[in-house]
Amino acid sequence: MGSGESAGRAWGGESVASLVLAVAAVVLSAVLAFRDMPPPAPTKPVDAGPEASIDAGAPVDAGTIEPVVFGADAGGLFLSDLRVEPPREMEAGALPDRAPKQVRFGVVLVQFAGVQGAPASARSRADAAAAAERLAEEARTDFRAAVRKGDPGSTEDAGRIHRGILEPASEIALFGLAVGDTSGPVETPRGYWIVKRLE
Repeated sequence: MGSGESAGRAWGGESVASLVLAVAAVVLSAVLAFRDMPPPAPTKPVDAGPEASIDAGAPVDAGTIEPVVFGADAGGLFLSDLRVEPPREMEAGALPDRAPKQVRFGVVLVQFAGVQGAPASARSRADAAAAAERLAEEARTDFRAAVRKGDPGSTEDAGRIHRGILEPASEIALFGLAVGDTSGPVETPRGYWIVKRLE
């Protein structure tokens, strides 16, 4: 019997099936192992100073980034820290599918003791809630007047903001509004917000 005939018998139907099953088992175990691997640990960027630009592909430690301030008249209104991770997932159904990806808005800010940027002499939370309710009523008919009565950081036009930046309660309130509508008071880390969607 020639060597070709013995090679043909060695690769008979049973041998091929066994080989295919063995390869499939190896591939499946590799896929399962890869899926269960923890994500890579973040790396700390080199501090290049405040003038350095951020390379979009480089890892960034969000704790080293200064908060971003929106709007020329924002007066220290901190909307969020720079986002370096994908936008957070919202609760299912929290915003309708037709909700915009970005909006232009104005805000009335009512601070209270203990929130970001509040002065030492800030009002109590209960007093702030009552003031925010009054200003929300006024904002529905005269937003400009409500802005003038709000705390520093209130502005008729804070500019544009994209979804995925604000905390969920603020985002749902703002992005759920129709153009021209004004929200009721929403508690945020900066105090109570009354927001008006401009565009």
